[in-house]
Amino acid sequence: MNGALQELGETLADNLVAMGVSASASDGLTTLANKITSIAPSVGGITPTVSIDISKTPSTVYVGGNVLISAKVNADYDDESLTNVDLKGVLQGATVTFKNNNTVLGTAVTGSDGIATYTMSNIQSGNYSITAHFDGTGTDYESATSSALTFTPINLLFYDACNSSSGLSNYGTPVGVGSTISTNYTSYNSTENAYDVRTNGDWGMIPITAMTGQDNYKISMLVKTRSNNGASRGGFGFLASDSTNVFPCWKIEGNGACNYTLKQGSSEPNTKVCDTPNAQSTWYKIELIKTGTSYTCNVYDSNDTLLGTHTTTVDLGSSVRCGLYRVGGSSYGAYVKEIRAEPI
Repeated sequence: MNGALQELGETLADNLVAMGVSASASDGLTTLANKITSIAPSVGGITPTVSIDISKTPSTVYVGGNVLISAKVNADYDDESLTNVDLKGVLQGATVTFKNNNTVLGTAVTGSDGIATYTMSNIQSGNYSITAHFDGTGTDYESATSSALTFTPINLLFYDACNSSSGLSNYGTPVGVGSTISTNYTSYNSTENAYDVRTNGDWGMIPITAMTGQDNYKISMLVKTRSNNGASRGGFGFLASDSTNVFPCWKIEGNGACNYTLKQGSSEPNTKVCDTPNAQSTWYKIELIKTGTSYTCNVYDSNDTLLGTHTTTVDLGSSVRCGLYRVGGSSYGAYVKEIRAEPI
């Protein structure tokens, strides 16, 4: 029986290879059987229709970032002249040429799923029009070109992945709000691959130097609190250029909520934006949109689902400072990463 199964596997592999599918008897019978779906369909000797689906990851592209372009080469046959014929498959081992505005970027070969990928690194500003092309010359298949995938990368005002201590030079001296900050304990935490934002003292913020005086922008970051204590918090705060008397701030707190506070003197009234349960073990995205004197906070879960929003108006004059919120002394604070600011 074993010999017969081995012979069957070899026959399957040979037949798959003959049909243009990469296969080996060592793949095993189940794998070989599944690879049958990779055989391009053919009916009555008629060449299948070849098409290419193109996509990119991530959906939003930033200057200086990377983009993964994926092209799926489909081989479909659907002929109304033949009853009940609707065969669909993909091309394995097909060479795909990727182009930007008709300039060749590079090539890649499709796998068993019919997908070829190409990574574009260090994206620059400009308009991109990406196409994927399969040249059927010398094969049993027709040539095909995908529709154009167009995008324009966004120039960032500021970006910090927070994945090393070197980025800490992007931040200014901590500013106390109604308190004195003498020590900054903020550091890179390799376990979380994020910044551990802490200082001594009470309320305050650590300025993001590049954002001072900026307006009409959206800034966001991922936050996870250091504990489930309500004083363990992470978020954004804003201050006038020459004063700490008025401090609007939005922060995710360890007790499971995102709150807005307009701190003035000893007054610390909270307005709840949304619930953020298990903030000490879950990353949430907090986003602030500043347009003049208007501030809007949006909070998202790990699936980028909007959980809550809050808008208010606070006049802080010109040259407003934006920074990382902190409160409650060196034993509290939060982990933060992927700080990103873009113009709107």
